Amino acid sequence: FTAYPVGGLIYFSDNLEDAPQTVSMLSTMQDYAQETTGVGLFLSVDEEGGTVVRVSKYPAFRDTPFLSPQELYAQGGWDGVYQETIEKGNLLKSLGINLCLAPVADISNNPNDYIYERTFGGSAEDTSQFIEISTKAYRETNIGCTLKHFPGYASNLNTHNGSSVDNREKSQFYGNDLKPFQTGIDAGAPVVMVNHNIVSCFDAENPASISPEVHSVLRKDLHFSGLICTDSLDMGATKNITDVYLKAVDAGNDLIATCETAGYPIVLQAVNTGRISENRVNESVIRILAYKLYYGLMS
Repeated sequence: FTAYPVGGLIYFSDNLEDAPQTVSMLSTMQDYAQETTGVGLFLSVDEEGGTVVRVSKYPAFRDTPFLSPQELYAQGGWDGVYQETIEKGNLLKSLGINLCLAPVADISNNPNDYIYERTFGGSAEDTSQFIEISTKAYRETNIGCTLKHFPGYASNLNTHNGSSVDNREKSQFYGNDLKPFQTGIDAGAPVVMVNHNIVSCFDAENPASISPEVHSVLRKDLHFSGLICTDSLDMGATKNITDVYLKAVDAGNDLIATCETAGYPIVLQAVNTGRISENRVNESVIRILAYKLYYGLMS
């Protein structure tokens, strides 16, 4: 943290295996950040339910892992979605985690799609209902949530492994895929994560995560004023792109997710040389501080 004074950390399941150590680690990291900078950290996890769980996979935290959206609705309907999301928010908050990298707002009805198991698996209307209920439940527990993966993953390939091109028309997005995101934004979701698919109808060259055009859709058309976060930039679809960290800032991201340390000095040097303006940085800093003030991470 001293060498790379980041604004937040993402914890994976390997980091949380030892329950007593986990609670101590999260608390110590937050206390240290508060003492050294006066501003708390985003402490986040991907706790979607189903195949993506970081905390509830361990019986020390929960008897059984949280269910996937599809399993949850099948067993408990909309009330089950609400109650389990409340439980999830309270569990994460009790550990000191203040941002859940969920719910998944992608629409998929094809079991062969890469993203299918992580989605609600229904129509745009049903997915929107799931997102609205989930977002409101997270807000009730006073923990941040993240709508992902904008502008909608659909049947695209796994961008952990390499590039994927989405050639659908704009009408498909505005008439379908953007609806759950708009619903979540209207319900108060504070963060939106952008995917790495090349969405050709908006930008035929750049992955969505580093595309100014895609970010403009989110800001101007969906009127989102919260935090925009990249999917991890060390994934296969983006890790070999020249100046990917600078392009992520230029595109309008407030939070850059990565498992590598290389990005920080690159962005810092770009600000020091004027390649990235301080005004651009301050736009994101103001949004970040507003979030941290709202969620009690600074006074």
